[in-house]
Amino acid sequence: MKRILLLLFVATMGYAQNQPKIIIPEQFSFMREPNLYGLGTLLQMYMDKYQYASELKVGLKEEAFPKSLNCEEWGVKLATKSNMFVTKVTVQFVDCHGTIVASSPEGSDRDKNTRMAYINALRNAMDQFSAFKNHTLPVSQTEANPALKPIESPSKSTAVDEMPAMITEEDVYLQAQTLTESSIGLFKKKATSPEMVLYKTSSRDCFLVEVNGKIAGVLLYQNQKWFWEYYENNRLISREQFIKGL
Repeated sequence: MKRILLLLFVATMGYAQNQPKIIIPEQFSFMREPNLYGLGTLLQMYMDKYQYASELKVGLKEEAFPKSLNCEEWGVKLATKSNMFVTKVTVQFVDCHGTIVASSPEGSDRDKNTRMAYINALRNAMDQFSAFKNHTLPVSQTEANPALKPIESPSKSTAVDEMPAMITEEDVYLQAQTLTESSIGLFKKKATSPEMVLYKTSSRDCFLVEVNGKIAGVLLYQNQKWFWEYYENNRLISREQFIKGL
């Protein structure tokens, strides 16, 4: 068993070194506004959970692929189909030539709430994306980087044994817990320390946000959603946050 784990570790490390960085656009082609429904944030959570080098690129639109990519990067595209009964989402990775190098199974959801239908369909697609979860995606070979070579996939039994757990709603949402009379902590699943600390203001729909001991913007309640707003390089950033118990 130790030998199997060691081989898997070595294979995974080699794969991680060769795997292109994954670029997530802030606005996909079907979106009316950046990070609609928090789908970009949700994809970034999947990348972090499965330990992919990635970036949710502020201001980037899906239409900028492949021109915005270098040959050591892959871009994420979302292929969507929806009607009054069902919403369907497929996640695609494209290289610097615009070639689709990997594609997830189609995820679907029948929730009548459009926002939840897209979130659940995307989750469904990613949770079925075995090559992504097992780190057995193909690795592009390009003239710009001939060192990028595919590695052999782990054996079927090893991949199943070591497959990370499926991302659930609890992984995506932050749980609100009262810390003091004036502050609230937002915790990830099973975490013992908060990701953020919120401080109450005179408005029930507005909190000051503290991250790593420093004030980092505000949390606002708008259109039945929570948004974290802060400045980055003199630009106002607004990101939807999934929060329970607030």
